[in-house]
Amino acid sequence: MNVDYLKKLVVRSGTDVDVLIAARGDLKSLAQNYDDLKLDTPDWISDKIVEVENEIKSQVRADRLAQLKKLEAKKAALMSRDERRDLIDKQIVALKEQI
Repeated sequence: MNVDYLKKLVVRSGTDVDVLIAARGDLKSLAQNYDDLKLDTPDWISDKIVEVENEIKSQVRADRLAQLKKLEAKKAALMSRDERRDLIDKQIVALKEQI
């Protein structure tokens, strides 16, 4: 574990999830060590844990939404012409209700 690396870690959208998960593990371990020694955990550790966890959740959510979109597209491709018309009609009605 490199504490300087963790301090300087810049979490950006698109940072590799494996790197984020490894950093989270190191940060949690460091926080636990402070707790074991009955010392206050430095704010930068707590802040970095929140930052890393939020980015992990964001990326996982984005991946799941992309997967959902692909599955919905596959399902739509299997629909008959009448089923597609019915779906479009329902979408039109829903949009008109929102206007």
